[in-house]
Amino acid sequence: MATLSQTSEISKKTFVGGFIVVGLIFLLILTYRFGLTLKNMLFPAPPPASTVAFGKIPKLDISEGVKSSEKIDYKIETISGELPKLAHEIKVFKVDFPKPSFGDLERTKAHVAGADYRKEPESVTDRTAIFRNSTSPDYVLTINITSGNFIMGSNYLNNKELTDKRPTSVEQATEIARNFFNNLRVDLSSFNEKAQKNQLLKFEDGTLNEATSLSSVNFIKVLFPRLPIDEVKVINPRLDRAPIWALTSSTDVVEAQVAMQNIKKHKFSTYPLKEITKALEELGKGQGALNEEIEGAVFPIRDVEIVYLESENYQEYLEPVYLFKSDNNLTAYVPAVDDTWISESGTD
Repeated sequence: MATLSQTSEISKKTFVGGFIVVGLIFLLILTYRFGLTLKNMLFPAPPPASTVAFGKIPKLDISEGVKSSEKIDYKIETISGELPKLAHEIKVFKVDFPKPSFGDLERTKAHVAGADYRKEPESVTDRTAIFRNSTSPDYVLTINITSGNFIMGSNYLNNKELTDKRPTSVEQATEIARNFFNNLRVDLSSFNEKAQKNQLLKFEDGTLNEATSLSSVNFIKVLFPRLPIDEVKVINPRLDRAPIWALTSSTDVVEAQVAMQNIKKHKFSTYPLKEITKALEELGKGQGALNEEIEGAVFPIRDVEIVYLESENYQEYLEPVYLFKSDNNLTAYVPAVDDTWISESGTD
């Protein structure tokens, strides 16, 4: 029979032995995790393959922008002196084509009547209806009765009451624009009302030119950019355009356009992107577009990012572009999806 001292000694040895075993297990776990981390650092796992569920997609039409030229000298002048490292793939979204349905014209009539346009259209051709304003007949609304997209124009440059007056503030112009679109039941929920862009314009020599201060402004153009999709910006082909914009006088909207695409955010697939160096090479070969005319022949590249391009004309998919940023809001862009997955004529 073990004495008390012997029992105590056995307990001590058991405790020490157990402590050593636990320590060894803990050390093995740490060694395994360190080895796994080191392996991933030295031999990182390849990125998951793009799903490319739509197969080959149509070549992105960038013709609404300003055609780039081989004569432009694109110089990398980023902070690092190099092109940034960007994502290797991105989502491509389906865009639904507007489908006609019974009652499109009657629904359109109800919408325009609420904005003080005559209920009966002046003419209807195919899916397009033309309405005149009840109060100001030279205000003409041309609307696609299926999509709801429209262009509104007027003879405002020949109206001295409008060209001689000045808006009181940008905030007032924004409110006028919002009320106009709300009256026509335009859904602004997908657009960034808080970050709208404004262009100050003055009337001189029969045309509109950019103004530098509110004191010389006759009209203000209010542009509503689309909210980012999956935290990726959505741009338009031109600097002075947006899916929704309105030109306001001191009292009302004198010109406007809605050119929204029906982007289906739940219908998407990932696609691989071409190398950024290849995109720059294509830009230098005149295969890209700019958001406005360039002054001079040098385009300093300050930064590059991947964004989506939403055009006014229908395209089957919302596709990405490499956006090369320069000075004074000047940008150039090139389609970003790898050419392997681009069909020159329709979808495969």
